[in-house]
Amino acid sequence: MVKPPFDIDDLFPATLKPLTLGLLEENARLVSENGALRDEIARLKGLKGKPDIKPPSKPSGMDKATDKRPRREGKRRRGPKKPSGVVEERRIAVDGVPPGSRFKGTERFTVQELKIEAHTVCYRRERWVTLDGVTMLAARPDGVADHFGPALKRFILAQYHQGQTPA
Repeated sequence: MVKPPFDIDDLFPATLKPLTLGLLEENARLVSENGALRDEIARLKGLKGKPDIKPPSKPSGMDKATDKRPRREGKRRRGPKKPSGVVEERRIAVDGVPPGSRFKGTERFTVQELKIEAHTVCYRRERWVTLDGVTMLAARPDGVADHFGPALKRFILAQYHQGQTPA
């Protein structure tokens, strides 16, 4: 450890204050110089430096409060959404209605559901062997070329291209 150029015990409070201020200024200068040297080393090594973060450009709450024209807040309220597609209606009766009660109508309660189901068709193609030994096989129906139906092919292509689902 380096010995200071003066004896610390001989210092008075009047001389300690300017000495402390000088040391604090020198410390701040060395810290900023150290940061600049670190940035220079990082630049020379090709590393990324500190990001240039800009302050937000949105107006603050005070700017909004002093704005002269009032703004409409929130979205316009919409009514209930009508169901799309096929609507299946089921009527549910009340059990145990006492005699003399009057019917007052029905109340709607809509439930939406997604229905995806597999539909497999097994074609049993006839196979015949003629007298000459030639095998005859019934032709496939129109539109059937392989083991996947057109609706399944459309669904897979839509998922691949629009749903970004990998194969």
